[in-house]
Amino acid sequence: VKGLGGLVNGDFSDGLNGWTTWYDDSKGYDVEYGVEDGKAVIDIKEVDENDNQWWAIQLAFKQIELEAFESYKLIFTVSAENERYINYQIQGGNIPGGKAFGEKNAFIINDTPQTIEKEFFVKGDAEGAELQFAFGNFTLDMYGEDINEELGKVAGKVFISNVQIVAGPELENQAPELTATDVYLLPGEENFLILQGVTVSDDRDMLTLDDVIYTDVSEGDEFKLPAV
Repeated sequence: VKGLGGLVNGDFSDGLNGWTTWYDDSKGYDVEYGVEDGKAVIDIKEVDENDNQWWAIQLAFKQIELEAFESYKLIFTVSAENERYINYQIQGGNIPGGKAFGEKNAFIINDTPQTIEKEFFVKGDAEGAELQFAFGNFTLDMYGEDINEELGKVAGKVFISNVQIVAGPELENQAPELTATDVYLLPGEENFLILQGVTVSDDRDMLTLDDVIYTDVSEGDEFKLPAV
């Protein structure tokens, strides 16, 4: 029976059925996957010290189904034999923008189980999206985001359990957001686009500058070029 978001076997009661395991065996990684006591076990026996792919080791569920503007919450519990990083994301499946909540969501895990909760929604229906957990090598050069490289290339077992997608909080429709940069024109300057430096975004609609209406509030005469 599919759970919310199309997720099945998030408790790993049926082994790794429905889940995809992958690591870059063209590099120096050695990884084994299994299930112990209701936990998926990613046993990283060797890492490639010369590699910088944070996505080089993965556990993924690739049949996520999401409805536009439905509120969701991703929940999972994770721990590790040795202190290290994990990254997680939901991508693909025609999600507008490609990612449900961005690509880089790394955090440090250790031998104390942590339960993570991430609220999200998508602006368009998605089918066949991928929930991905990644355990490769985290470097400042490739990942950035103030990564501690001492924890970026760590072998040992990682444990994931109780993966769920549940209903999130009610979404509140937000007003469109406009931003603009200051623009300075020298007297006599002839070239200027009225909406130069302006951006617009919205939580529900895909807006562009063509959707923006402006009013000239210049004191005295209306704005004109050449600039005075």
